[in-house]
Amino acid sequence: MKRYLLATVLAIALLGCANHVDRYDNNQTPNTDGINVPIQTPGMSYDGANSDGNTTQGSPLSNTPVTPAVQGKPSLIKMYVENSGSIFGYVKATTEYVDALTDIAQHPDFISQGIPVDICFVNGKVNGNKSITITPIGKTFGNRLSEKGMNCGDVKYSDLNVMFDTVLANAKNNAITILVSDGIYDIDARDKKNNNLNALTIKGRDTRTAFIRRLNDPTANLQTLLVKMESYFDGSYYYSSKNGSTLIHQQRPYYLWIIGNSDMLNQYFSDNYLAGLNGYQNHVRYVKVGNNKLPFEIDLSDCVGKFMPDKNDSHVLTRHEAYHGQFELALIVDYGDLYYPDVYLTDCNNYSCNFNFNVSSITKATPTQATSAGVSYKRPFLIKVTTSQPNPRGKLTLQLKNTQPGWINASNAPNENVIDTNTTYGFSTLTKGIREAYEYVSDSIPAVFEITFN
Repeated sequence: MKRYLLATVLAIALLGCANHVDRYDNNQTPNTDGINVPIQTPGMSYDGANSDGNTTQGSPLSNTPVTPAVQGKPSLIKMYVENSGSIFGYVKATTEYVDALTDIAQHPDFISQGIPVDICFVNGKVNGNKSITITPIGKTFGNRLSEKGMNCGDVKYSDLNVMFDTVLANAKNNAITILVSDGIYDIDARDKKNNNLNALTIKGRDTRTAFIRRLNDPTANLQTLLVKMESYFDGSYYYSSKNGSTLIHQQRPYYLWIIGNSDMLNQYFSDNYLAGLNGYQNHVRYVKVGNNKLPFEIDLSDCVGKFMPDKNDSHVLTRHEAYHGQFELALIVDYGDLYYPDVYLTDCNNYSCNFNFNVSSITKATPTQATSAGVSYKRPFLIKVTTSQPNPRGKLTLQLKNTQPGWINASNAPNENVIDTNTTYGFSTLTKGIREAYEYVSDSIPAVFEITFN
């Protein structure tokens, strides 16, 4: 048995409450202690928007100063917390929701590095002369994470797509924006009577449009980190698909959308940090991918079979032959510029390869393995591919498939007949809009590794 290095092809692509009169079914007079902020509508440019999303020329910037950007350091953490009536059940006591949000707002790195945090509540909708309402809270939540503290602005409305417009418009100049919401679209009363599934589809398209507009900036290395959280909920669940509400006392999901520069999100909201948040369930990172040629090499010391790398191109193999019917190649791949979670990258089901090869294992590479392959990579992984072909000929292509994580489909409720602890009505429509936006602005095959057998 002779051990050599082979180059394979790895392609990587991952994918990850409009009307309270309808959903909340009440006639409460909107509270006026918030700040009404006109929000961009489809067709409007994000250029010139201030920190609250106001596109009016000459409008003042946010009261919170944005410090000059430091390399690798956010200039501002801007938290937008939905405070419509559907959220009050999360704050009836000291719940996981309260603990997680205060933990994020007082992230140890933000404190030690002097990164400013600006928190606000957001509710309301854009309809005619109305606009969403943004209520400044300050640098910390103080005592505002309670039903009394959150009962401000226009709690009857929560236009989720307008909230996305707001956080996307402000995720620039090295700022990180965070939206906290139950992730439920509100549907207009007329649509509920006619076809709320069609209305849900339209909402999802609006979400996709908002993200495509923002991602079209060729200089934006913008990541959207979607985190599924869970907390005890004691209060009214307001239906989206029909009028009315029901009292529930159980665990319920809610979500964080964290948007900003990919390098910063990976540093300050790492997989380990997210997993340590009280109520954490899962997460996915949506990234814009352009360069599909990731570095990789073959670890000659960890392959099975006979072959010889071409002297001019180590990704071309000659004189190849299986050893006792087995041919296995060990590839060291650098995922340093791909911001997908380790759990996704190490799942063999997320890969495909042609040429009768199969992916047998993926692990994070050790420093010894990287050194053995003669590489110095930022984020090395070891991928092993096998075949029963005695003498392969042609080009091998290995791809990391564009697969949506299974937890997203498992989190979708097709209707609101049963309100459980794990699912959210319309969640698949919401995530589809975001995923399709990133697919649209990215290469169809984000990363490819090819090996030729001559």
